[in-house]
This record gives sequence, C-alpha cells and structure tokens, in this order.
Amino acid sequence: MDERRQHRRYPASVPVIGSVVDEGGLRRGLNANTLNVSRHGLAIAIQGQKETIDLLSSLLAEDQPINLEVELAPFGPRIGATGSVRWYSTRSLGNGRHYFISGILLDQIAQEENEHWMRFVDHVALKARQVEV
Repeated sequence: MDERRQHRRYPASVPVIGSVVDEGGLRRGLNANTLNVSRHGLAIAIQGQKETIDLLSSLLAEDQPINLEVELAPFGPRIGATGSVRWYSTRSLGNGRHYFISGILLDQIAQEENEHWMRFVDHVALKARQVEV
C-alpha cells in the first residue's frame, strides 16, 4: 500500500467520544480510544461485539463525517472537532474480542481547540522521540 500520509503519526491512547448520523437520520454515539495522532488526524479503535463492529462498518464508511470529542487531559481540555473517515478495518482476535479501527482526518476544529490539539500532538511527538533515542 502506498503511504499517503503527509504528517507523521505518534502513538497515543486517549478517550474519544463520537457520533455519526445513520441512513435513517438517527444520531448514534460511539466510544473509542486513539491508537495514534498526527497534526491533522487520528486513528481510533473501538472494541465490541461482532454485531456492533459490523454495524460500525456500515455507519463509518470512507468519507463519512463524524463528530468527535477528544479528551486531552492531563495535557489540555476536551476538544471538539468534525472529521471524515479516511479508512477503516475490522479485526477479530478470538475470545469474542472484535475491533473496528479507523483513520480520521480532522476537517473542522475551532482555532482555540486546534491550538490545544497541536500542543497535545507536539507533546506526544516529543515523548515518542525521547523513546526512540
């Protein structure tokens, strides 16, 4: 697969609350954790029953808009953003453990919240570089 990323990803696990609108116009919530973050996006993972993961595959197709709240504590406040799903995959690890994993591009984020996000990513990047050395 060709690498299309413009910004490096850094491993980070923080809580994410999201919502999407299904085909019937119903807003559906989701709880996830980040796998990694970059200056303009993040990857999330959601664990659930197989039926839930299958439903997420239909709700979060590529380019699907998603509303997000990302918990930056203790690095900063919870921020809100709107993103779009760029890719997703599902995984089953046995013992009833099923995962939905998705890369999300942050499309809209208020200026003040974007400043908090950039400080958070810079902090995570610094920690990642310290581990590499």
